[in-house]
Order: sequence, then C-alpha cells, then structure tokens
Amino acid sequence: MKTGISSSIKKLAKAIVIIVCVWAAGLLIFSLTLPTETDANALEPADGIVVLTGGKGRLEAGFMLLTQDKGRRLLVSGVHQSVGDQDLIRRTNGTPDLFDCCVDLDRISVNTIDNALETAKWARDHDFKRLYVVTSDYHMHRSKLLLEAAMPNSEILPYPVEASISFEGLVIEYAKFIVTYARTALSV
Repeated sequence: MKTGISSSIKKLAKAIVIIVCVWAAGLLIFSLTLPTETDANALEPADGIVVLTGGKGRLEAGFMLLTQDKGRRLLVSGVHQSVGDQDLIRRTNGTPDLFDCCVDLDRISVNTIDNALETAKWARDHDFKRLYVVTSDYHMHRSKLLLEAAMPNSEILPYPVEASISFEGLVIEYAKFIVTYARTALSV
C-alpha cells in the first residue's frame, strides 16, 4: 500500500513540474512576442481607429493616427464617466471641431471584454471592416483576441504603445490571456 501512495505522489509531482514548466515557457514566449511600436508613417489607412483607455500614451497615439489620416473616425473606448469632453480635448491637444466630426466616446466599457463588444457595435454602425487598435504592448495579445472574436469578419491591426510593466503585472496579463484564449477557443 505504501508503494502505491509513493508512486501516486511521484506521478503528481512530475505532473506539477511539467505544468509549471509549460506555464513558464508560455510566459517567456508571451513576453518575447509582445508587439513593438510601428512607424505610423509606414501604415496604410484603415476605416477607423480604436483606443482602449487605461494606459499612458494610448490617447496620444490614437489621436496622432487620426490626424495623420490613418482612419476616418476614432473611438475612445472605456472613458470614465467623470472625464468630460473638454478634458479629453485638452489632454489630446485636439480641437472641438475634430471631436465633433471624427471622435466617438464609449463611456459604457469598464473592461477589455466590454471594449471589444462596444467596438464591434461602433464598427457595425459605421460599416468599418478594418480597424487600428491602440493599446499598451503587454495588453495587445488579449485585446486583439477579444476584438477578433467580437468582429470575426474584420481586420484588426495592432498599434501597440510601449509601456513599462512589472513582472507581477506581466504574469497577471499572461494569466488573463490564457483564460481569454481558452474561453474564445471553447466558444468557437
């Protein structure tokens, strides 16, 4: 009986070691394949641009793409209720005319899943099929996965903004990516 328990413990320990090694290798691959910033001048125009709020430099990058005619409209997804239009105009050095003609604000989204669903509605409303998505580099894998699931007939073009993230933050984002990947793979 003792050898049966000992054998089971060894098998369990081996399984745990394999799982940890696979997880660590996945984290390494995830971190090494984070997208890098692209020269906006080299980009072909798309139908629209979507900025997922929550990180430094995202708004500025999205407005830079808009002013360089890389999209006809810009959606800022996940704008907090307390942030006024004038605050955004000041923060982006935009003009009221630019906001009136070409900028839409999503104040409904509170997470990346919401961002994808609201972006899909916005793209349908404007008949957009080709979108630049602007978010932090570490957030791009998961964002793109969710956007592609919400808009399977659209082309999602990443425009990552370089961001610093702690190791703990990277581990959390990787875990969220794994869960999102599994959820979208199972829903197909």
